[in-house]
Amino acid sequence: MSGVKIATVANSIAGLSSSVSGVTIKDLDGIPGEVSQRICPIMYPDPDNFVTGLTVTPMSSGAGTAGKNDVRYTLNYVFMYVPVGSGRYLAENIAGLVDSTVLILNALIANDAVTGSVDIEPKPGDFGPLEDPVGNQFEGARIAIDVHEFYEV
Repeated sequence: MSGVKIATVANSIAGLSSSVSGVTIKDLDGIPGEVSQRICPIMYPDPDNFVTGLTVTPMSSGAGTAGKNDVRYTLNYVFMYVPVGSGRYLAENIAGLVDSTVLILNALIANDAVTGSVDIEPKPGDFGPLEDPVGNQFEGARIAIDVHEFYEV
């Protein structure tokens, strides 16, 4: 028996942390209440907008356990690189932010069939100042990960 595996996919993404030098990637149970420079750089599930665009498309006819479906959704992550105002020059922070984001994207692309999914497609979003859960500002980026699962009951 199988089902929608959002938690499994999130756990698999967190497992990529060892593939991304210097960046910690958190699972659903690791979302920080507050981010500090001490734990940066860190990527974690967006606590306000983690799962979006959930759709289920029937791929075969049949009732109950006979039906098969494609499930698609987007998992949204926040990547915090350094507190706003860190370092002498903004350019240093932006260059490091972009380099670290590329490392994350490369790890996701290289592992595009993480446990629980058929396929994933990472999409970097906004770069610039982002707020942690308590309002502290960090140079960071939003990363959306489109997930495709094959659902079979």
